[in-house]
Amino acid sequence: MNVLGYFALGWGGLLAGYRLLKPSIESVIHPDPNRKTAACTYEDGTDFVPTNKTVLFGHHWMSIAGTSPIVAAIVGLAWGWVPAFLWMVLGVCFIGGVHDYFATMISCRNQGKSMGEMINQKIGKFSGKISSVLLAFGGVLVFAIFLFVISNTLAATPTAVIPTIALIPIAVLCGFLMRGGLPLWLVTLIGVILTGVCVAIGLNMPIVYPLKVWIWVFAIYTLFAVYVPVWALLQPRDYINSFVLVIGLVLGIIGLLIARPVIQFPAFVGFMDGVANRPLWPMLFATISCGAASGWHSLIAAGTTSKQLANEKDGFLVAFGGMQGETVMALLSSALIITSVSYLDFATILKNPGGAFSQALGVAISHIGFSQVVGATLGALALSALTLTTMDSFARTGRYVVQEIAKDTPLSKALPSSILVVGLGLFLYFSVPFMALWTGLVLAGLMALIFPLCILYTERVRTKLPMDRPFILHVVFPLVFVYLTSYAALLYQLRNLSSAKNWVAVAMIVFLLVVGTSVLIDSVKLLKVPMAKEEAMVKM
Repeated sequence: MNVLGYFALGWGGLLAGYRLLKPSIESVIHPDPNRKTAACTYEDGTDFVPTNKTVLFGHHWMSIAGTSPIVAAIVGLAWGWVPAFLWMVLGVCFIGGVHDYFATMISCRNQGKSMGEMINQKIGKFSGKISSVLLAFGGVLVFAIFLFVISNTLAATPTAVIPTIALIPIAVLCGFLMRGGLPLWLVTLIGVILTGVCVAIGLNMPIVYPLKVWIWVFAIYTLFAVYVPVWALLQPRDYINSFVLVIGLVLGIIGLLIARPVIQFPAFVGFMDGVANRPLWPMLFATISCGAASGWHSLIAAGTTSKQLANEKDGFLVAFGGMQGETVMALLSSALIITSVSYLDFATILKNPGGAFSQALGVAISHIGFSQVVGATLGALALSALTLTTMDSFARTGRYVVQEIAKDTPLSKALPSSILVVGLGLFLYFSVPFMALWTGLVLAGLMALIFPLCILYTERVRTKLPMDRPFILHVVFPLVFVYLTSYAALLYQLRNLSSAKNWVAVAMIVFLLVVGTSVLIDSVKLLKVPMAKEEAMVKM
Protein backbone atom coordinates (compact mmCIF):
# COMPACT_ATOMS: atom_id res chain seq x y z
CA MET A 1 0.00 0.00 0.00
CA ASN A 2 1.24 3.51 -0.74
CA VAL A 3 0.78 6.62 1.38
CA LEU A 4 -2.46 7.62 -0.39
CA GLY A 5 -4.29 4.62 1.03
CA TYR A 6 -2.77 5.25 4.47
CA PHE A 7 -4.05 8.83 4.58
CA ALA A 8 -7.46 7.91 3.15
CA LEU A 9 -8.04 5.35 5.88
CA GLY A 10 -6.77 7.65 8.63
CA TRP A 11 -8.65 10.79 7.63
CA GLY A 12 -11.78 8.82 6.83
CA GLY A 13 -11.70 7.25 10.28
CA LEU A 14 -11.28 10.63 11.99
CA LEU A 15 -14.11 12.25 10.02
CA ALA A 16 -16.44 9.32 10.67
CA GLY A 17 -15.59 9.38 14.39
CA TYR A 18 -16.29 13.12 14.65
CA ARG A 19 -19.63 13.02 12.88
CA LEU A 20 -20.97 9.70 14.21
CA LEU A 21 -19.87 10.00 17.83
CA LYS A 22 -20.67 13.68 18.44
CA PRO A 23 -24.36 13.16 19.40
CA SER A 24 -23.65 10.41 21.92
CA ILE A 25 -20.62 12.15 23.46
CA GLU A 26 -22.54 15.42 23.87
CA SER A 27 -25.43 13.52 25.46
CA VAL A 28 -23.16 12.78 28.45
CA ILE A 29 -22.51 16.50 29.03
CA HIS A 30 -25.05 18.28 26.87
CA PRO A 31 -23.85 21.73 25.71
CA ASP A 32 -26.27 24.52 26.60
CA PRO A 33 -25.83 27.56 24.33
CA ASN A 34 -27.79 29.70 26.79
CA ARG A 35 -25.61 28.92 29.83
CA LYS A 36 -22.99 31.55 30.64
CA THR A 37 -19.52 30.06 30.43
CA ALA A 38 -16.72 30.73 32.91
CA ALA A 39 -15.06 32.99 30.34
CA CYS A 40 -18.13 35.23 30.23
CA THR A 41 -18.93 35.09 33.94
CA TYR A 42 -15.42 35.84 35.19
CA GLU A 43 -14.06 37.86 32.27
CA ASP A 44 -10.97 39.73 33.48
CA GLY A 45 -9.09 40.49 30.27
CA THR A 46 -6.14 38.37 31.39
CA ASP A 47 -7.02 34.69 31.88
CA PHE A 48 -10.82 34.61 31.45
CA VAL A 49 -11.33 35.92 27.92
CA PRO A 50 -14.33 34.90 25.72
CA THR A 51 -12.71 33.93 22.44
CA ASN A 52 -13.74 33.34 18.84
CA LYS A 53 -14.19 29.60 18.33
CA THR A 54 -11.77 29.50 15.39
CA VAL A 55 -9.06 31.22 17.40
CA LEU A 56 -9.75 28.98 20.40
CA PHE A 57 -9.63 25.86 18.20
CA GLY A 58 -6.18 26.98 17.07
CA HIS A 59 -5.13 27.62 20.66
CA HIS A 60 -6.28 24.22 21.92
CA TRP A 61 -4.79 22.34 18.98
CA MET A 62 -1.47 24.17 19.09
CA SER A 63 -1.19 23.96 22.87
CA ILE A 64 -1.64 20.17 23.03
CA ALA A 65 0.13 19.41 19.74
CA GLY A 66 3.76 19.74 20.74
CA THR A 67 6.58 17.45 19.80
CA SER A 68 4.94 14.57 21.67
CA PRO A 69 2.59 13.31 18.90
CA ILE A 70 5.43 13.49 16.39
CA VAL A 71 7.87 11.57 18.57
CA ALA A 72 5.30 9.17 20.03
CA ALA A 73 3.91 8.21 16.61
CA ILE A 74 7.42 7.34 15.45
CA VAL A 75 8.47 5.43 18.57
CA GLY A 76 5.14 3.57 18.54
CA LEU A 77 6.00 2.01 15.18
CA ALA A 78 8.11 -0.56 17.03
CA TRP A 79 5.29 -3.14 16.74
CA GLY A 80 4.56 -2.31 13.08
CA TRP A 81 2.52 0.43 11.47
CA VAL A 82 -0.90 -1.24 11.76
CA PRO A 83 -1.09 -1.37 15.61
CA ALA A 84 0.14 2.23 15.83
CA PHE A 85 -2.34 3.37 13.16
CA LEU A 86 -5.31 1.62 14.79
CA TRP A 87 -4.54 2.98 18.26
CA MET A 88 -4.11 6.54 16.99
CA VAL A 89 -7.40 6.60 15.04
CA LEU A 90 -9.56 4.57 17.44
CA GLY A 91 -7.86 5.95 20.54
CA VAL A 92 -8.57 9.59 19.69
CA CYS A 93 -12.20 8.90 18.75
CA PHE A 94 -13.13 6.81 21.79
CA ILE A 95 -10.78 8.10 24.51
CA GLY A 96 -8.51 11.03 23.62
CA GLY A 97 -11.02 13.42 22.07
CA VAL A 98 -13.65 12.39 24.62
CA HIS A 99 -11.26 13.19 27.47
CA ASP A 100 -10.49 16.66 26.10
CA TYR A 101 -14.19 17.47 25.66
CA PHE A 102 -15.19 16.25 29.12
CA ALA A 103 -12.27 18.03 30.83
CA THR A 104 -13.12 21.30 29.05
CA MET A 105 -16.83 21.16 29.89
CA ILE A 106 -16.36 20.07 33.51
CA SER A 107 -13.97 22.96 34.12
CA CYS A 108 -16.11 25.43 32.18
CA ARG A 109 -19.09 24.62 34.39
CA ASN A 110 -17.03 24.92 37.57
CA GLN A 111 -15.54 28.42 37.38
CA GLY A 112 -12.73 27.36 35.02
CA LYS A 113 -11.01 25.37 37.76
CA SER A 114 -8.18 22.94 37.03
CA MET A 115 -8.74 19.20 36.98
CA GLY A 116 -6.76 18.83 40.20
CA GLU A 117 -9.07 21.28 41.97
CA MET A 118 -12.07 19.43 40.57
CA ILE A 119 -10.75 16.13 41.94
CA ASN A 120 -10.28 17.90 45.29
CA GLN A 121 -13.91 19.08 45.33
CA LYS A 122 -15.66 16.07 43.83
CA ILE A 123 -13.52 13.02 44.72
CA GLY A 124 -11.39 13.70 47.81
CA LYS A 125 -9.07 16.27 49.32
CA PHE A 126 -5.95 14.08 49.46
CA SER A 127 -6.52 12.80 45.93
CA GLY A 128 -7.10 16.36 44.78
CA LYS A 129 -3.91 17.63 46.37
CA ILE A 130 -1.65 14.98 44.90
CA SER A 131 -3.44 15.21 41.55
CA SER A 132 -2.80 18.94 41.56
CA VAL A 133 0.85 18.31 42.38
CA LEU A 134 0.99 15.86 39.45
CA LEU A 135 -0.59 18.38 37.07
CA ALA A 136 1.63 21.22 38.27
CA PHE A 137 4.66 18.97 37.86
CA GLY A 138 3.36 18.12 34.39
CA GLY A 139 3.54 21.77 33.38
CA VAL A 140 7.13 21.92 34.62
CA LEU A 141 7.99 18.59 32.97
CA VAL A 142 6.59 19.56 29.56
CA PHE A 143 8.42 22.89 29.74
CA ALA A 144 11.73 21.13 30.50
CA ILE A 145 11.32 18.57 27.69
CA PHE A 146 10.26 21.04 25.03
CA LEU A 147 12.93 23.51 26.11
CA PHE A 148 15.38 20.78 25.12
CA VAL A 149 13.61 20.14 21.81
CA ILE A 150 13.28 23.71 20.56
CA SER A 151 16.79 24.69 21.64
CA ASN A 152 18.28 21.68 19.82
CA THR A 153 16.17 22.39 16.75
CA LEU A 154 17.43 25.96 16.37
CA ALA A 155 21.00 25.00 17.19
CA ALA A 156 20.88 22.38 14.41
CA THR A 157 18.94 24.48 11.84
CA PRO A 158 20.29 28.07 11.78
CA THR A 159 18.03 29.05 8.85
CA ALA A 160 14.96 28.50 11.04
CA VAL A 161 16.12 30.89 13.79
CA ILE A 162 14.78 34.20 12.41
CA PRO A 163 11.29 32.93 11.48
CA THR A 164 10.95 31.09 14.80
CA ILE A 165 11.95 34.09 16.92
CA ALA A 166 9.89 36.41 14.71
CA LEU A 167 6.74 34.43 15.56
CA ILE A 168 6.79 36.06 19.01
CA PRO A 169 6.60 39.77 18.03
CA ILE A 170 4.31 38.91 15.10
CA ALA A 171 1.92 37.26 17.58
CA VAL A 172 2.03 40.29 19.90
CA LEU A 173 1.26 42.59 16.97
CA CYS A 174 -1.66 40.39 15.88
CA GLY A 175 -2.96 40.30 19.44
CA PHE A 176 -3.12 44.08 19.64
CA LEU A 177 -4.67 44.30 16.16
CA MET A 178 -7.43 41.85 17.14
CA ARG A 179 -7.89 43.69 20.43
CA GLY A 180 -8.27 46.91 18.42
CA GLY A 181 -11.14 45.44 16.40
CA LEU A 182 -9.38 44.64 13.13
CA PRO A 183 -11.21 41.85 11.22
CA LEU A 184 -9.87 38.37 11.95
CA TRP A 185 -9.25 37.59 8.27
CA LEU A 186 -7.10 40.70 7.88
CA VAL A 187 -5.11 39.97 11.05
CA THR A 188 -4.57 36.42 9.79
CA LEU A 189 -3.36 37.66 6.41
CA ILE A 190 -0.93 40.11 8.04
CA GLY A 191 0.46 37.43 10.37
CA VAL A 192 0.94 34.85 7.62
CA ILE A 193 2.59 37.35 5.24
CA LEU A 194 4.99 38.61 7.91
CA THR A 195 5.90 35.02 8.80
CA GLY A 196 6.57 34.24 5.13
CA VAL A 197 8.82 37.30 4.83
CA CYS A 198 10.76 36.18 7.91
CA VAL A 199 11.20 32.68 6.42
CA ALA A 200 12.75 34.28 3.33
CA ILE A 201 15.05 36.42 5.49
CA GLY A 202 16.05 33.40 7.60
CA LEU A 203 17.06 31.42 4.51
CA ASN A 204 19.52 34.16 3.61
CA MET A 205 20.61 35.02 7.15
CA PRO A 206 21.23 31.84 9.17
CA ILE A 207 22.04 32.55 12.81
CA VAL A 208 24.34 30.22 14.72
CA TYR A 209 24.42 30.12 18.52
CA PRO A 210 25.38 27.28 20.85
CA LEU A 211 22.70 25.22 22.59
CA LYS A 212 23.13 26.90 25.99
CA VAL A 213 22.31 30.32 24.54
CA TRP A 214 18.97 29.07 23.22
CA ILE A 215 18.20 27.42 26.57
CA TRP A 216 18.38 30.76 28.36
CA VAL A 217 16.66 32.69 25.56
CA PHE A 218 13.59 30.44 25.71
CA ALA A 219 13.63 30.22 29.50
CA ILE A 220 13.40 34.03 29.68
CA TYR A 221 10.77 34.07 26.93
CA THR A 222 8.65 31.48 28.77
CA LEU A 223 8.81 33.49 32.00
CA PHE A 224 7.41 36.43 30.05
CA ALA A 225 4.83 34.34 28.16
CA VAL A 226 3.27 32.69 31.24
CA TYR A 227 2.78 36.06 32.95
CA VAL A 228 1.32 38.40 30.31
CA PRO A 229 -2.43 38.42 29.46
CA VAL A 230 -3.49 35.60 27.11
CA TRP A 231 -4.83 38.03 24.49
CA ALA A 232 -1.44 39.76 24.18
CA LEU A 233 0.59 36.68 23.25
CA LEU A 234 -0.86 33.23 23.93
CA GLN A 235 -4.06 33.48 21.86
CA PRO A 236 -2.66 35.20 18.74
CA ARG A 237 0.62 33.26 18.86
CA ASP A 238 -1.19 29.91 18.93
CA TYR A 239 -3.57 31.09 16.21
CA ILE A 240 -0.81 32.31 13.87
CA ASN A 241 1.34 29.28 14.65
CA SER A 242 -1.59 27.07 13.68
CA PHE A 243 -1.36 28.53 10.18
CA VAL A 244 2.41 28.02 10.11
CA LEU A 245 1.92 24.42 11.15
CA VAL A 246 -0.98 23.84 8.78
CA ILE A 247 1.04 25.21 5.88
CA GLY A 248 3.97 22.95 6.78
CA LEU A 249 1.69 19.93 7.19
CA VAL A 250 -0.21 20.63 3.97
CA LEU A 251 3.00 21.07 1.99
CA GLY A 252 4.35 17.82 3.44
CA ILE A 253 1.12 15.96 2.69
CA ILE A 254 0.99 17.35 -0.85
CA GLY A 255 4.59 16.31 -1.38
CA LEU A 256 3.83 12.80 -0.20
CA LEU A 257 0.71 12.57 -2.36
CA ILE A 258 2.69 13.72 -5.40
CA ALA A 259 5.47 11.19 -4.83
CA ARG A 260 3.13 8.50 -3.43
CA PRO A 261 5.92 6.52 -1.77
CA VAL A 262 5.20 2.90 -0.86
CA ILE A 263 5.13 1.84 2.78
CA GLN A 264 8.42 0.09 3.57
CA PHE A 265 7.65 -0.78 7.18
CA PRO A 266 6.14 -4.14 8.17
CA ALA A 267 2.43 -4.00 8.99
CA PHE A 268 2.91 -6.09 12.14
CA VAL A 269 6.17 -7.08 13.80
CA GLY A 270 4.71 -9.19 16.57
CA PHE A 271 3.27 -9.01 20.06
CA MET A 272 6.81 -8.28 21.28
CA ASP A 273 8.52 -5.37 19.52
CA GLY A 274 11.73 -5.93 17.61
CA VAL A 275 13.77 -3.20 19.31
CA ALA A 276 13.37 -3.44 23.09
CA ASN A 277 11.35 -6.70 23.30
CA ARG A 278 8.35 -5.01 24.97
CA PRO A 279 4.81 -6.43 24.94
CA LEU A 280 2.23 -4.85 22.66
CA TRP A 281 -0.15 -4.49 25.61
CA PRO A 282 0.26 -2.36 27.61
CA MET A 283 3.36 -0.71 26.17
CA LEU A 284 1.97 0.45 22.83
CA PHE A 285 -0.61 2.51 24.73
CA ALA A 286 2.08 3.82 27.08
CA THR A 287 4.21 4.82 24.09
CA ILE A 288 1.67 6.63 21.91
CA SER A 289 -0.18 8.98 24.24
CA CYS A 290 -0.25 12.35 22.48
CA GLY A 291 -1.74 11.66 19.07
CA ALA A 292 -4.18 9.13 20.53
CA ALA A 293 -5.06 9.86 24.17
CA SER A 294 -3.21 11.88 26.81
CA GLY A 295 -4.38 13.05 30.21
CA TRP A 296 -1.89 15.91 30.07
CA HIS A 297 -4.35 17.65 27.81
CA SER A 298 -6.48 18.37 30.88
CA LEU A 299 -3.85 20.98 31.78
CA ILE A 300 -4.93 22.87 28.66
CA ALA A 301 -8.59 21.81 28.44
CA ALA A 302 -9.25 22.67 32.11
CA GLY A 303 -6.55 25.33 32.23
CA THR A 304 -6.68 27.83 29.37
CA THR A 305 -9.32 26.46 26.96
CA SER A 306 -12.15 26.36 29.53
CA LYS A 307 -11.36 29.96 30.51
CA GLN A 308 -11.77 31.14 26.91
CA LEU A 309 -14.81 29.15 25.73
CA ALA A 310 -17.41 31.78 24.80
CA ASN A 311 -20.29 29.35 24.17
CA GLU A 312 -20.76 25.73 25.24
CA LYS A 313 -21.96 24.76 21.75
CA ASP A 314 -18.38 25.35 20.53
CA GLY A 315 -16.88 22.95 23.08
CA PHE A 316 -16.93 19.83 20.89
CA LEU A 317 -15.34 21.54 17.90
CA VAL A 318 -12.64 23.12 20.02
CA ALA A 319 -11.75 20.19 22.31
CA PHE A 320 -12.62 17.03 20.38
CA GLY A 321 -11.75 18.59 17.02
CA GLY A 322 -8.53 20.08 18.36
CA MET A 323 -7.48 16.67 19.67
CA GLN A 324 -8.16 15.11 16.28
CA GLY A 325 -5.93 17.78 14.76
CA GLU A 326 -3.12 16.36 16.88
CA THR A 327 -3.82 12.90 15.44
CA VAL A 328 -3.51 14.32 11.91
CA MET A 329 0.01 15.40 12.88
CA ALA A 330 0.79 11.97 14.33
CA LEU A 331 -0.44 10.24 11.17
CA LEU A 332 1.75 12.48 9.01
CA SER A 333 4.74 11.85 11.27
CA SER A 334 4.35 8.08 11.06
CA ALA A 335 3.68 8.25 7.29
CA LEU A 336 6.92 10.14 6.71
CA ILE A 337 8.88 7.43 8.49
CA ILE A 338 7.18 4.26 7.22
CA THR A 339 7.55 5.43 3.61
CA SER A 340 11.18 6.54 3.85
CA VAL A 341 13.01 3.96 5.96
CA SER A 342 12.87 0.22 6.57
CA TYR A 343 12.53 -1.48 9.92
CA LEU A 344 16.26 -2.25 9.80
CA ASP A 345 16.94 1.49 10.17
CA PHE A 346 14.41 1.95 12.97
CA ALA A 347 16.94 1.80 15.82
CA THR A 348 18.83 4.72 14.26
CA ILE A 349 15.62 6.74 13.90
CA LEU A 350 14.86 6.29 17.60
CA LYS A 351 18.03 8.18 18.56
CA ASN A 352 16.58 11.43 17.20
CA PRO A 353 12.93 11.06 16.15
CA GLY A 354 12.33 14.82 16.09
CA GLY A 355 15.25 15.37 13.77
CA ALA A 356 14.13 12.45 11.61
CA PHE A 357 10.70 14.07 11.28
CA SER A 358 12.15 17.47 10.27
CA GLN A 359 14.41 15.94 7.64
CA ALA A 360 11.68 13.64 6.27
CA LEU A 361 9.22 16.54 6.11
CA GLY A 362 11.82 18.57 4.25
CA VAL A 363 12.29 15.77 1.73
CA ALA A 364 8.51 15.50 1.24
CA ILE A 365 8.22 19.25 0.69
CA SER A 366 11.03 19.08 -1.87
CA HIS A 367 8.75 16.97 -4.12
CA ILE A 368 6.69 20.14 -4.69
CA GLY A 369 9.71 21.89 -6.18
CA PHE A 370 11.37 23.54 -3.18
CA SER A 371 15.07 23.02 -2.54
CA GLN A 372 16.24 20.70 0.25
CA VAL A 373 17.36 23.75 2.29
CA VAL A 374 13.93 25.38 2.03
CA GLY A 375 12.22 22.09 2.84
CA ALA A 376 14.44 21.46 5.86
CA THR A 377 13.86 25.04 7.09
CA LEU A 378 10.09 24.74 6.78
CA GLY A 379 10.23 21.38 8.53
CA ALA A 380 12.27 22.82 11.40
CA LEU A 381 9.98 25.88 11.60
CA ALA A 382 6.88 23.71 11.82
CA LEU A 383 8.52 21.63 14.56
CA SER A 384 9.78 24.64 16.54
CA ALA A 385 6.49 26.55 16.13
CA LEU A 386 4.37 23.79 17.63
CA THR A 387 6.99 23.13 20.30
CA LEU A 388 7.00 26.80 21.28
CA THR A 389 3.23 26.95 21.65
CA THR A 390 3.04 23.86 23.82
CA MET A 391 6.05 24.77 25.95
CA ASP A 392 4.68 28.05 27.25
CA SER A 393 1.01 26.95 27.31
CA PHE A 394 1.82 24.04 29.62
CA ALA A 395 4.10 26.25 31.71
CA ARG A 396 1.21 28.72 32.07
CA THR A 397 -1.26 26.06 33.12
CA GLY A 398 1.35 24.72 35.54
CA ARG A 399 1.42 28.21 37.00
CA TYR A 400 -2.39 28.16 37.37
CA VAL A 401 -2.24 24.91 39.34
CA VAL A 402 0.60 26.17 41.56
CA GLN A 403 -1.54 29.20 42.41
CA GLU A 404 -4.46 26.92 43.33
CA ILE A 405 -2.26 24.73 45.54
CA ALA A 406 -0.56 27.69 47.23
CA LYS A 407 -3.61 29.69 48.25
CA ASP A 408 -2.94 32.45 50.82
CA THR A 409 0.82 32.32 50.17
CA PRO A 410 3.09 34.48 47.99
CA LEU A 411 2.98 31.73 45.35
CA SER A 412 -0.71 32.45 44.81
CA LYS A 413 0.42 35.50 42.85
CA ALA A 414 1.15 35.24 39.14
CA LEU A 415 4.77 36.44 39.09
CA PRO A 416 6.20 34.28 41.94
CA SER A 417 4.40 31.17 40.63
CA SER A 418 5.69 31.86 37.10
CA ILE A 419 9.26 32.14 38.40
CA LEU A 420 8.84 28.86 40.33
CA VAL A 421 7.58 26.93 37.29
CA VAL A 422 10.34 28.18 35.00
CA GLY A 423 13.00 27.70 37.69
CA LEU A 424 11.97 24.11 38.41
CA GLY A 425 11.88 23.40 34.66
CA LEU A 426 15.46 24.63 34.28
CA PHE A 427 16.49 22.49 37.27
CA LEU A 428 14.98 19.38 35.68
CA TYR A 429 16.59 20.18 32.34
CA PHE A 430 20.08 20.46 33.82
CA SER A 431 19.80 17.63 36.37
CA VAL A 432 17.67 14.82 34.88
CA PRO A 433 18.47 12.81 31.71
CA PHE A 434 16.10 13.52 28.83
CA MET A 435 14.78 9.95 28.51
CA ALA A 436 13.95 9.81 32.22
CA LEU A 437 11.85 12.95 31.73
CA TRP A 438 10.19 11.44 28.65
CA THR A 439 9.32 8.20 30.47
CA GLY A 440 7.62 10.12 33.24
CA LEU A 441 5.76 12.31 30.77
CA VAL A 442 4.20 9.46 28.77
CA LEU A 443 3.17 7.29 31.70
CA ALA A 444 1.74 10.20 33.67
CA GLY A 445 -0.27 11.24 30.62
CA LEU A 446 -1.85 7.80 30.49
CA MET A 447 -2.76 7.81 34.18
CA ALA A 448 -4.16 11.35 34.11
CA LEU A 449 -6.86 10.26 31.64
CA ILE A 450 -8.84 8.91 34.61
CA PHE A 451 -9.55 12.32 36.18
CA PRO A 452 -12.62 13.58 34.25
CA LEU A 453 -13.89 10.03 33.78
CA CYS A 454 -13.84 9.36 37.55
CA ILE A 455 -15.69 12.61 38.22
CA LEU A 456 -18.42 11.74 35.73
CA TYR A 457 -18.76 8.13 36.92
CA THR A 458 -19.01 8.91 40.64
CA GLU A 459 -21.61 11.61 40.09
CA ARG A 460 -23.69 9.38 37.83
CA VAL A 461 -23.75 6.62 40.48
CA ARG A 462 -24.42 9.00 43.37
CA THR A 463 -27.37 10.65 41.63
CA LYS A 464 -28.77 7.25 40.61
CA LEU A 465 -29.16 8.44 37.03
CA PRO A 466 -29.33 5.60 34.49
CA MET A 467 -26.19 4.16 32.93
CA ASP A 468 -27.34 4.57 29.35
CA ARG A 469 -25.40 3.34 26.34
CA PRO A 470 -23.58 6.62 25.58
CA PHE A 471 -22.40 6.86 29.19
CA ILE A 472 -21.15 3.26 29.22
CA LEU A 473 -19.43 3.70 25.85
CA HIS A 474 -17.75 7.03 26.57
CA VAL A 475 -17.14 6.89 30.33
CA VAL A 476 -17.28 3.36 31.80
CA PHE A 477 -15.40 1.42 29.10
CA PRO A 478 -12.60 4.02 28.72
CA LEU A 479 -12.23 4.29 32.50
CA VAL A 480 -11.79 0.53 32.94
CA PHE A 481 -9.41 0.27 29.97
CA VAL A 482 -7.26 3.20 31.08
CA TYR A 483 -7.01 2.00 34.69
CA LEU A 484 -5.97 -1.53 33.71
CA THR A 485 -3.56 -0.40 31.00
CA SER A 486 -1.90 2.35 33.01
CA TYR A 487 -1.35 0.12 36.04
CA ALA A 488 0.07 -2.66 33.87
CA ALA A 489 2.42 -0.23 32.11
CA LEU A 490 3.55 1.38 35.35
CA LEU A 491 4.32 -1.97 37.00
CA TYR A 492 6.14 -3.20 33.88
CA GLN A 493 8.29 -0.07 33.75
CA LEU A 494 8.84 -0.13 37.51
CA ARG A 495 10.44 -3.56 37.21
CA ASN A 496 12.65 -2.55 34.28
CA LEU A 497 13.75 0.79 35.68
CA SER A 498 14.46 -0.67 39.12
CA SER A 499 16.76 -3.22 37.48
CA ALA A 500 18.48 -0.39 35.60
CA LYS A 501 18.71 1.66 38.83
CA ASN A 502 17.07 4.67 37.20
CA TRP A 503 15.83 6.02 40.49
CA VAL A 504 14.46 9.33 39.20
CA ALA A 505 12.09 7.53 36.83
CA VAL A 506 11.28 4.97 39.54
CA ALA A 507 10.25 7.77 41.90
CA MET A 508 7.96 9.21 39.21
CA ILE A 509 6.29 5.84 38.65
CA VAL A 510 5.76 5.20 42.36
CA PHE A 511 4.15 8.62 42.68
CA LEU A 512 1.86 7.86 39.73
CA LEU A 513 0.80 4.59 41.35
CA VAL A 514 -0.03 6.50 44.53
CA VAL A 515 -2.10 9.04 42.60
CA GLY A 516 -4.06 6.39 40.70
CA THR A 517 -4.69 4.29 43.80
CA SER A 518 -5.77 7.27 45.89
CA VAL A 519 -8.26 8.46 43.26
CA LEU A 520 -9.63 4.92 42.94
CA ILE A 521 -10.08 4.47 46.71
CA ASP A 522 -11.69 7.89 47.20
CA SER A 523 -14.00 7.30 44.23
CA VAL A 524 -15.18 3.94 45.62
CA LYS A 525 -15.86 5.56 49.01
CA LEU A 526 -17.97 8.26 47.36
CA LEU A 527 -20.21 5.77 45.57
CA LYS A 528 -22.12 5.20 48.81
CA VAL A 529 -22.75 8.92 49.38
CA PRO A 530 -25.97 10.08 47.67
CA MET A 531 -26.13 13.34 45.75
CA ALA A 532 -29.19 15.29 44.69
CA LYS A 533 -29.78 15.13 40.96
CA GLU A 534 -30.32 18.88 40.83
CA GLU A 535 -26.95 19.53 42.46
CA ALA A 536 -25.10 17.36 39.96
CA MET A 537 -26.97 18.77 36.97
CA VAL A 538 -26.18 22.33 37.98
CA LYS A 539 -22.48 21.65 38.35
CA MET A 540 -22.10 19.20 35.50
